[in-house]
Amino acid sequence: MSSNGQQRNTTADATVSAWGGVALTASNTATFRTTRGVYVGTAGNLVVTMNDGNDVTFTGCLGGMVYPFQIIAFKTASTASNVVALY
Repeated sequence: MSSNGQQRNTTADATVSAWGGVALTASNTATFRTTRGVYVGTAGNLVVTMNDGNDVTFTGCLGGMVYPFQIIAFKTASTASNVVALY
């Protein structure tokens, strides 16, 4: 049980919706636990480190969209903003 008394569904099954989220701040050094997906609030390029450790640029991500990317870092070269990690 979580602290608010509700049970969390933390399965790795990608068909289950996210149970939490946190706004991301771009950094070339910070990493975080692997996401279930990311929400892009404002359109642009998303430069990230994937769960396998490879850096990838997703060009032309649309604002207001959820992408099923499992990432561990959100890089400063990104032009997309208002990005939220989904867990």
